[in-house]
Amino acid sequence: MPLKNEEVNQAKETEYRIFRSLQSLFDRISALSKNKDQTNAGKINLLIAFSGGCDSVCLLHSIAKFRDPRKGSVTAVHVHHGISSNADAWAHFTEQVAKECGIHYVLRKIKVGKTGLGLEAEARRLRYLALSEVAQEIHANTILTAHHRDDQLETFLIQWMRGAGIEGLAGMPFISDDPIPISRPFLDLGRVDLEEYAISNKWQWVNDESNSDTSYLRNLIRLQILPVLDAARPGYRKAAARSIQLLAESSEILKLSDEKDFQNICGSIGNKTSLKVPVFLEVSAPKRSRLLRHWLRSQGISQVPKHRIDFILQQLEALGKTKFARLIKFGDKELLLKSDQLCIGKTSHVDHGYDVIFHWKGERAVEIPEFNGILLFEERESGFPADWLMEKPLSISLRKGKDRIKVKTDSPPKLIKVLCQEAGLDPATRERLPIVRRNGQIIYAASLGSELRATFTTKARADKDQKANDVNAGERKLISIKWLENEEPTS
Repeated sequence: MPLKNEEVNQAKETEYRIFRSLQSLFDRISALSKNKDQTNAGKINLLIAFSGGCDSVCLLHSIAKFRDPRKGSVTAVHVHHGISSNADAWAHFTEQVAKECGIHYVLRKIKVGKTGLGLEAEARRLRYLALSEVAQEIHANTILTAHHRDDQLETFLIQWMRGAGIEGLAGMPFISDDPIPISRPFLDLGRVDLEEYAISNKWQWVNDESNSDTSYLRNLIRLQILPVLDAARPGYRKAAARSIQLLAESSEILKLSDEKDFQNICGSIGNKTSLKVPVFLEVSAPKRSRLLRHWLRSQGISQVPKHRIDFILQQLEALGKTKFARLIKFGDKELLLKSDQLCIGKTSHVDHGYDVIFHWKGERAVEIPEFNGILLFEERESGFPADWLMEKPLSISLRKGKDRIKVKTDSPPKLIKVLCQEAGLDPATRERLPIVRRNGQIIYAASLGSELRATFTTKARADKDQKANDVNAGERKLISIKWLENEEPTS
């Protein structure tokens, strides 16, 4: 059936908008690109994420038709997830389309396993990882995806339901700030525009059956929620896209403002970047959470829930001039406060049933890397007899069950948990508190002190207790134990 004049005109308008967007994209990439291959200077190498769906088919054909002297190599990459029974057929189809367009084709297979992310999120993570790997191999200047205006709207609603801030609500950028930027030239075009453009050119595409599965939130929004909004407010999609664009612009303005403050609050501990807490707390309260998130992202920690950000801010205000504190854990990393500076340390790889066992042979210091610290042994007027410490194995572990210790002469033994609370230790420090034992019995707890029932207060006391201890205590050296956290956080 021949196309009507209005359909032909609409297709031409869509193509004009696509080419105009690609022209803008090339201008942006040219400004960002620093091509190391001087023999190919000025050329923009493209990687196209090619699923075989309607949107990506339009992208592939558009790139093939687009003419620009800066256009370098073009590679279409199809990621084979192996989830659908049609995956092999899609791989064959995408290879044929790329061949017809004269575009180099790469197939990458991934295996999507079970993770806490969920099937859809894990597949997306592995897909982008595969695209990034190929992009590095072919020296691509950018990765092109076929995300369009309706994808943007769906993303906005998903982020809104998650309680995202302005960066999340701003959605997907036209060009990302990744080392190899992800570019989305179709963000100003709707799904219907692209489908009509593909039909007008008689292009074929594949349909992923999972796109009709409304157990996925994005599909539910697209198939059941957006059509209701279409009926209630026809044309709202373009207006909503303008709102998202305004959010993106506002987000960029805030980022520029944040960057100035960010430079002021950053410090260093050793060769690690830190956050200068006194300077940070001088910043207005509404801005602190933004700067804290920015700093955490710079340390490789992203997507931190609001309640955890609030907890960190409360701790920084409450701890005052505390010399050292553990604030909170993020996977294998933890947030540490060291002398007015916030830094990232490596979480100790021990649990509450794990003991680091060693024999003390008179060293002044014994490093315990599992706890990111050092045990210091120093001769004092009070402490443990040196030969007594060397006689049996020592161990260091976390608090177990109802561990008790006596650290004050005028007070009975107490639960370590209670002593930590009385000492005002923050929850994260209490959780990772090193406990030293001799032959299974507690003799020292970091931040709390030594077990007084096992120590001698003076050499005279040691001599006096010689008979009870069946040793020549008067000739003994008395050793105090102290725990020292590493000054520089490990990473």
